[in-house]
Amino acid sequence: MVRVDLAHDAFILFSPSDKPRFAHVAFRVDVQRFHEIVERLRLRGIPLGNDPNDAKNGMTDDFLGGAGRVYFTDDNGHLWEVARSDVRSRERSEARRPKLFCGG
Repeated sequence: MVRVDLAHDAFILFSPSDKPRFAHVAFRVDVQRFHEIVERLRLRGIPLGNDPNDAKNGMTDDFLGGAGRVYFTDDNGHLWEVARSDVRSRERSEARRPKLFCGG
């Protein structure tokens, strides 16, 4: 098993496998980091898109109403998602979330 440490005490564990299975890995990052990631992907020629069903459409706007979102796949077919976070997009997202009522 390989551990990759990230910022803010987060980490990812990778387990070796003879036959990789599909995975969807998602990250929420700040505005600056989002633009850095998109630029890095483009410089490396890695296709990206804002739709998980069309991860090569080249767009970065968030059709879910957030501030930005990209998907891309790695050589093993895993789907990676990077969503841009800002206060307004979180507020819009929370406003659309169904309210749960726990009456007493």
